[in-house]
Amino acid sequence: MSGMSPGWSPAVPRDSDADEHGAARPHPLDPALNVRITSERVELAPGASRQISFDASPAQTPAWFLFDLQVHTGARGAGLTVAMEISSIVIIHGGNLDPRDVTLSAHRDGPRVLVEVDNNSPGLARVDSGEIVGHRKQADLGTFISIHTRKRLLQANWKEANPPETVRIQIGRKRLAAAVQ
Repeated sequence: MSGMSPGWSPAVPRDSDADEHGAARPHPLDPALNVRITSERVELAPGASRQISFDASPAQTPAWFLFDLQVHTGARGAGLTVAMEISSIVIIHGGNLDPRDVTLSAHRDGPRVLVEVDNNSPGLARVDSGEIVGHRKQADLGTFISIHTRKRLLQANWKEANPPETVRIQIGRKRLAAAVQ
């Protein structure tokens, strides 16, 4: 990286599937999803900022793609040179998800609670929050994307003496709940 000025370079957008645990599995971009990035390599002055713009035209929705950004500092002699890659998932929503198409179940497995979110709709859902609740205690499930026609498996540790009672997720203004078996 010697001789580089501070700045960033966008990488080529990639398509991605996710496994049932939410881990991304990148692969080449689907030709039916046309993505155009409006900016190339940019050098930034100290304290400057830059907006990244793109156009995406999917053949059908919902659609999504990965966008990587490579950020690097300029050469600073014999000192430390920093470079990093930041990845983001861009989601193009289709119609609204009907929460009745999402089923939620959970069961205890020793010190863990295993949760299954099954999205039977043709849409994506951003789960804004999720938790397991039991006698004045709770375990956070975080936020995640529930992909259409897929199951999502989550787990949380439950070390309380009283058993977990309910698992809840929030999708927009809708809250889904199920008893922990």
